[in-house]
Amino acid sequence: MVARRFQRDPERPDRDDVVGRLRLRRDGEVARSKGEVRDDEASERSANEDRVWVERARCGDHSAFEKLVEKYQERAVWIARGLISDPEIARDVAQESFLRVYRSLDRYDPAHRFYTWFYRIVVHLAIDALRRRRRVVPWKLTGTPHGEFEYREVAGRAPSLVETRERVRRILERVPPKYRMLIVLRDFEGFTSKEIADIADWNHATVRWRLHRARQLFREEWESAGYSVEL
Repeated sequence: MVARRFQRDPERPDRDDVVGRLRLRRDGEVARSKGEVRDDEASERSANEDRVWVERARCGDHSAFEKLVEKYQERAVWIARGLISDPEIARDVAQESFLRVYRSLDRYDPAHRFYTWFYRIVVHLAIDALRRRRRVVPWKLTGTPHGEFEYREVAGRAPSLVETRERVRRILERVPPKYRMLIVLRDFEGFTSKEIADIADWNHATVRWRLHRARQLFREEWESAGYSVEL
């Protein structure tokens, strides 16, 4: 029922472009361009809808769980892909996350939002997959399997959107997973600090401190690669 491959909807915009719209602020913050303001009432309605679907799925209503899959599969893939660049592995992580959730529905606490519980599973599985991948194919800062990768700026030429996107991805790969996760959740996906605290199971102060450190690490790696501060 949930054992299906996730494919990109051709009518949806390419979420890779989000990375291309990133900019590095002078204060060291990696931020996404201004987006839509979160609607608290709509968010609460969505959370209540999820609780109803979970309860129905617990009672054996497969169509209710399919609604959860349809609602969250795309974002699950992109959260995983923020941690693991390989899109196939990211889709596998999302697939496994839904299977884990389906098998653990009785453990869901409706006092909490479904998506924070679900995305916690996505993040944990993505980090596990990243560690396994690194044991098999060690990351080399000086090159790639396809040859040498030059990080330095080309004098007098502004980077294209594709180049900027690739730079952000490669620099992000040099940030430790627990910090990379914070950049992906906050700056790519737009979660609030409170939501991240629920997803990561940390307190709010820890999230804020580690997010500051994550952005600092990204900035240091970005500048050490020879890139300009402004994207």
